[in-house]
Amino acid sequence: MAAPNAYGMEAGAIAPVAPLPATDAEPGVPLTKLKKWFSAYQDAKEKEMLEARDARLYYHASQWTQEELHKLELRRQPPVVINRFSLKIDGIVGVVVRLRQDPKASPRTQAYAEGAEIGTAAVREVLDSNRWEALQQEVSHDLALEGIGGTERDVEMDSDGQPNTIVRRVAPNTWWYDPRSMSPDFSDCQFFGVYKWVDLDVAIDMLPEKEAELRDSLDNFGGTDTVAQQDAEKNWFDSRLERVKLIECWYKQRGAWRFAIFTGSQILKEGPSPWLDDRGKTRSRYNMGSAGIDQDGDRYGFYRNMKWQQDEINHRRSKLLWMMSVNQAFVERGGVDDPDKLRDDLARPDSVIEYNPNGQGVKPFEIRDQSQQMQGQQALLAEAKAEIDNFGPNPSLLGQTAASASGRAVALQQQAGIAQLGPYFGRFKQWKLSLYRDIWRDVQQLWTLERSIRVSDPNGAQFIDVNKLVMTPTGPRIANAIGELDLDIVMDEGPDVVTQREDVMGTLREMIQQQLFTPPQAQAAFLELSDLPPSVKSVIKNAGQQQPDPQAQQLQQTVAQIQLQGAAAKVDETRARTEKLHADAQAAGARAQSASILDQQHAVNTAATITDIAHKQAKTNQIGAETAREHMHALGQAPVVPGLGQPMPMPQRAPLVPRVPLQGPPSL
Repeated sequence: MAAPNAYGMEAGAIAPVAPLPATDAEPGVPLTKLKKWFSAYQDAKEKEMLEARDARLYYHASQWTQEELHKLELRRQPPVVINRFSLKIDGIVGVVVRLRQDPKASPRTQAYAEGAEIGTAAVREVLDSNRWEALQQEVSHDLALEGIGGTERDVEMDSDGQPNTIVRRVAPNTWWYDPRSMSPDFSDCQFFGVYKWVDLDVAIDMLPEKEAELRDSLDNFGGTDTVAQQDAEKNWFDSRLERVKLIECWYKQRGAWRFAIFTGSQILKEGPSPWLDDRGKTRSRYNMGSAGIDQDGDRYGFYRNMKWQQDEINHRRSKLLWMMSVNQAFVERGGVDDPDKLRDDLARPDSVIEYNPNGQGVKPFEIRDQSQQMQGQQALLAEAKAEIDNFGPNPSLLGQTAASASGRAVALQQQAGIAQLGPYFGRFKQWKLSLYRDIWRDVQQLWTLERSIRVSDPNGAQFIDVNKLVMTPTGPRIANAIGELDLDIVMDEGPDVVTQREDVMGTLREMIQQQLFTPPQAQAAFLELSDLPPSVKSVIKNAGQQQPDPQAQQLQQTVAQIQLQGAAAKVDETRARTEKLHADAQAAGARAQSASILDQQHAVNTAATITDIAHKQAKTNQIGAETAREHMHALGQAPVVPGLGQPMPMPQRAPLVPRVPLQGPPSL
C-alpha cells in the first residue's frame, strides 16, 4: 500500500512522541489525606456495597436470608429457589457479546488514510493477545450483575525485549472511588483505585525494596474490611497467615495523574503516571464503567429491578408446594387425642386417622378447602414469572425464533429487544471505546522497536513490519512508523452477520426455484456466502478452473482429427453417390422419351426426388465437418488460471528512538 507517509522520519531523528513525565520533584498527597479518601468511600458507599453483595448471592441462588430460612424450618415449608435472575443476566451478557463492536482506526487527515489499516490491526492484535472475547464477557457480566466493571492496563516485556500492553479485569468488590462522582465512566473522580488483602510474601515480591516497611504494616490498617469483601474475610482469619492490606490510589493533582500505594502506616510507592496521551498529558491505568447510577450516585446493576419479582417467584412457589403437601382442618375439642398427630397424619397420603366419635355420626373434624387460595397464588406466580421474563432480552435476541422467519424479520425483532436495554448497551459501548483508544495510545508510546503485526485479509492473514529501517533514494528511513500515525479510534459496528447472510441465502434459494439463476451462477453465489474459510473457497474455485491435463488434451485433439478425417471421407462418398445418382437420372430421362406421357412424367419426378435427397445429405455432412473443425479449434485454447495477486505493501510511521520502559506501580 503506497502512501504519502509510507516512510517516517530520517534515521537518527527523534520522532515527535510525547515525552515521559519530568522527574518527580513535586510531592504528592500525604498519607493522612489518602486514608481520609478511603474512609470517605467506605462510609458513603456502604449501601452500594451491600446491594452488590446481595446481587452476587442472588446470582448464585442464595436468595433466602437466615431469618427466612429459620421461619421456614419451623413450619416445615420447603425453601424453593427458581433462579430466573441468573438466566436473565446470562442472556444479557450473551446478547452483548454477539454485537459486533470492534475497534477501527480512522485517519484524522487524508495524509494518513493509508495507515488506518495498520492502526486497526495493531489495536486488535493487543486485544487478541489478552483473550479479548473472554475478557469483555467477564466485564459485561460484572456490569450487568453488580453495576461496576472494567479493566486495568499494565506493561510486560516479552522474550525479545518488546513491551506489550496487558489488560486485566478489575474485580468490582476491590474498586473504590470518589463518592461524589456521578459520571458513568468515573471521569469526574478526583481519586479512585483498588484495595486488597494480600499475603506478606506476595506483597514483598511486588515491592521487594519495601520489605521492612511491609513487615511493619502487618494488620496495621485494622482487622475488618469493607462490606464488599466481608464474604472473603473468613479466608484471612487464620492466625498462621501474615497479611497486609495494600491500597492503590490514582488521583489528579494540578491537572496531572499521580499514583500512590500505601498501607495503614506509610506510603510504599508513589509518583507521576507514566502513561501519556498524544498531547503529552498523563493518563490513568484504569478503564471503568457502570451500568446504572441512582440519585445518590450509587452504582447498581439489573439486580435492583429484578429482585422483587425473583423473591415473589420463590415465595409463592414455596408456599404453593407447602399448601399442596399439608391440609388445614377444623377439629372439635376432644374429637382427637393428639391434634399434632392429626396434622402429621393429614399430610400423609397413606395415614390412618383415629378420632373419638361424638355420638352424632359425623367426624369431629373438617378439612378446609384451600383451592381458591391456591388458584390465587398460582395466578400471582404466573404474573411474576411473566414480569421477569418480559424484562431485557426477548426471544429474538436469545435466538429463540421460528426457523421460517426471514433475516430481516429477525433483525427488526432484535432491534426492539435492544431498545429496552439501550442505556446498558450505550454505557458498555462507551467503556469499550475508552479502552480501545487507550490501547492505541499505549501502542504509539510503547512500540518503538521493529516488530511484525498481523493484518486480516479476505484470503487469510498477512504480516506487516512496522518501525522497520529501510533504505530509500534519499537515505535510511523508518517504514510504517506507527508512532507518527495521526489516527482516531472509532467503533466498527454492524448488523448480525449471521442473520444477514441467512436472509440472503434464503432469497437465493427462492430465485433458483423460480429459475432466475442458472446453476453455475447459483453455485458461485452460494460459495461466496458460505462460512467456509477463504483458503477452502479458493481451492473450490480453482478446481472449477483447472487447466486440462496435457496428455488428455493431446488425446482429445487426436480423436477430433480422426473424426474430422472421417467426416471428410463421408463428404467425398456423398459426392460420388450424388454424381452417380445424377447420371442414373439422366439415363432414366432418356428412356422416358420412348414411354408414354404418363410414364415419362413419373420418371422425371422420381429423378428429381432422388437428386434433392442427395443434395440434402451432402449439406448435412458439410455442416458436421465444420462443427468438428470448430471443436478442434476450441480444444486448442485451454483456459488460463490467473495468478494470485501479491498484497500491496503497507506503509506507516512511528518513533525511532527506543523509549525508557514505563516505571509505573505494580499491579495489585
